[in-house]
Amino acid sequence: MNSSTRRTKRLGKAAVIGAVLTASLLGVAGTASANGNVTWRNKATGNYLWAEQGAYPAPVGSGSGCGTYTYGCQWYDELQSDGTWFEASQQNNNQCLDSDNHWGNGGNTYTMDCSGNNNQRWYEIPTSNGWALQDKATGFYLDGGGGPEGIGAYTNGSYGLGNNYQHWT
Repeated sequence: MNSSTRRTKRLGKAAVIGAVLTASLLGVAGTASANGNVTWRNKATGNYLWAEQGAYPAPVGSGSGCGTYTYGCQWYDELQSDGTWFEASQQNNNQCLDSDNHWGNGGNTYTMDCSGNNNQRWYEIPTSNGWALQDKATGFYLDGGGGPEGIGAYTNGSYGLGNNYQHWT
């Protein structure tokens, strides 16, 4: 076998190994889920993301329980054509998780009728500790650390992906 043939075989093996590694990495760092039901739990606190029933807009918080109703912590995760996700609360007739820029570097979270606006679109970013949910409109991350008003869940423009209060499983 000449050196050209050996080099071609080695390159072929390297390409196959590279393809397998790429596929396995994408499997780990893919999307949080296919369209379907999810329950988000904060990595730092262990609290669940929930929506209050009966209010409009309905406050969203995080707490150790799922509220009085079974569906308090259940969300329907729906992939959008731009790569973002709608998080629809099953507690509130499938209203979407929404946020604002209330404090300049953070905001309130609540549910509103799904309108498709960018405040209701969330990037699900894989981290070493779960997922970070980043609001498309503000760029802020969903945070379970209580927030300026002690509401349990809010959006936060500080810290970025290194903060476990902004990681959800």
